Amino acid sequence: HLCPSITVECGQSGTPEGVKAAIALVDAVLLRDDFVGNRMPFDPARIDRALLTIAAPASVGISPIGGLVEPVPREDDDGLLVRCNQGPEDRIVHVPISPGLYRDVRVGDAHRVAPCVTVLFEGPGVIAMDGDRELRLDAGDTARLTVERTGPRVIEVEAALAAAAAEGLFG
Repeated sequence: HLCPSITVECGQSGTPEGVKAAIALVDAVLLRDDFVGNRMPFDPARIDRALLTIAAPASVGISPIGGLVEPVPREDDDGLLVRCNQGPEDRIVHVPISPGLYRDVRVGDAHRVAPCVTVLFEGPGVIAMDGDRELRLDAGDTARLTVERTGPRVIEVEAALAAAAAEGLFG
């Protein structure tokens, strides 16, 4: 089956080529006060919002930020928009950002986003997709993000191996 993905399109000021596009498979995160190429450890205070195709409480990274608030399994067509660092009413969520490393993340709200509905990320900031900081948004720049089920095909490894074993293909 096709896995969900996030299409990111942004027109950047001063860019003669116009629109830049990218695809994320799990998450697209708008970070404030960050820069493209930053490989420093995750700082939850920089997260403005995240659009997720998978919000899994048992995973690591950005996905459990949504998963610990409103889980969205891989099979769902909807995405989840999570807004962080909104104000004093934020909920504190203790999130596993990598194996054995937890950080407190301030979650303002989270709500489902139907397929093909456009979500706007506005600059200034950096959009990190699947963990890599890739697109810089200057002040006045806007990125349009949509969740679609147009990502790469996914092979269910356990089911494929079980079917091959049942057919006697391993010897």
